[in-house]
Amino acid sequence: RALSRAREALGDVQTVALTATADKATRAEIAERLFPQGRDLKTFVHSFDRPNIGLTFAAKDNPTRQIERFLKHRRSESGIIYCSSRKRTEQLAESLKKDGFNAYPYHAGLDQGTRMRNQDTFLQEDGVVMTATVAFGMGINKPDVRFVCHADMPGNVEGYYQEIGRAGRDGLPADTLTLYGLDDMALRRRQIDEKEVPDERRRVERRKLEAMIALCEGAACRRQSLLAYFDEASGHCGRCDLCRGGVTLVDGTVPAQKILSAIVRTGQRYGAAYVCDVVHGKVSEPIRRNGHEQLKTFGVGADKPVAAWRAILRQLFAAGAVAENGDGYGGLTMTDKGEAILFGREPVQLRPDPEPKSAEPRERRRAGAVRDAGSDDLSPTDEALFQHLRGLRATIARADNIAAFMVFPDRTLIEMAKGKPVDLYALRTVHGVGERKREAYGDRFVAAIAEFLAHPPAA
Repeated sequence: RALSRAREALGDVQTVALTATADKATRAEIAERLFPQGRDLKTFVHSFDRPNIGLTFAAKDNPTRQIERFLKHRRSESGIIYCSSRKRTEQLAESLKKDGFNAYPYHAGLDQGTRMRNQDTFLQEDGVVMTATVAFGMGINKPDVRFVCHADMPGNVEGYYQEIGRAGRDGLPADTLTLYGLDDMALRRRQIDEKEVPDERRRVERRKLEAMIALCEGAACRRQSLLAYFDEASGHCGRCDLCRGGVTLVDGTVPAQKILSAIVRTGQRYGAAYVCDVVHGKVSEPIRRNGHEQLKTFGVGADKPVAAWRAILRQLFAAGAVAENGDGYGGLTMTDKGEAILFGREPVQLRPDPEPKSAEPRERRRAGAVRDAGSDDLSPTDEALFQHLRGLRATIARADNIAAFMVFPDRTLIEMAKGKPVDLYALRTVHGVGERKREAYGDRFVAAIAEFLAHPPAA
């Protein structure tokens, strides 16, 4: 509204409004507030598709271990891990350092000197992992970010899209991992409910959160669902976790009724872990003290592991059949939708969580990616040369106090590793090598290639 008044004060000047990520409703709101009714507006919407970015989602099951598994084959790559709290960024960075990763935290609570040092290290060196809150990323232009993880579920699809969009800006394959859980969903809903905002704004934020939850729990192609949120049609990508592994929704009415019954019979005041233990039949001290081992629902789900009941409860929470009871202690209550399921008036389909999978080898991860020219898989020898050239690039970047990609981006080093130019004339044919960079760095790179060829590493 203030911008609209400024435009009017300047004499109704020609105005261009730009946004990075906005759904159809947000674009309409911007137009309504910024421009007078009846004005002839022209709207241009660029495609939101980033086909080189692989999308993977997973329900939380020891998140730190899941992230370490995801990073196992990415030790030489740079990436960002987004966390929902400052404390979590520091804990995760410390854990990754102990596991041999070059990891640094970044959040608004760090002193400015530390933040800038960590940011400069991320920009200038290869193989750096930044564990950060959403305070990190705006204005960061590092084209060779190879992965973005979310250790906690984002609050909306727009934020998620912006954050994963910091990966693969060089057009080469990049990967993402988004972890989510019932606690994330409850926290995000609670944050919206506790905000002092107009009711209309609260409804908008709830709608955006439900879209994010639906993306997490969905059964269709992730990219197709993501683009549909921005009103863009797309076919199946063939590369996301659901396209690769597939998922089939099953009738989950009976197991849903079991867990809803347990919530009701225990008084609608206990959290997810307690309810799942009751259904599974685990005798704990609190359950024995409360006499809940005597309930009809105690042990009715002994045929499933506790992890399966957690997944079922998470999906019921996502579907709005279960909600927090508002006591501030995380207790769960059944909603009207849950009551309809419990008494058989409404069926429910659930998405069974897949069995845990080991991390894919690097070769398989890259095989399904959509690539630009020159970014095909490297042979073992070419990969070794690529890493050798990255080492030289890092040395030059540190000496010149510049970002590594400003010497040469990964795409250029990949072409060098494949073409193996050993003189400056041949180097001219490599993508990204202009006259200025050839004069500044050419001699050192062709010398490094020649040295590598003369003394190749042992097989």
